[in-house]
Amino acid sequence: MKKKHIHVIAVGVGPYIDLGELIGIAHALKSVFALASFSELEGFSFKLRDRICAVNRGKALVSIDQSV
Repeated sequence: MKKKHIHVIAVGVGPYIDLGELIGIAHALKSVFALASFSELEGFSFKLRDRICAVNRGKALVSIDQSV
């Protein structure tokens, strides 16, 4: 996917995150996020939105449903 310029963002949740695996999945180290629990997802959605917009130079291709 990296050759096709697809930016992959890896998100791990919980106490047993394999950071090495997330790094292997993500496009870049700055696209790896680790959350301690699912309760952190609400605040994290803003960080994720900002990362998506930065990758797409202000043209977000993905919307985030914050009602989840």
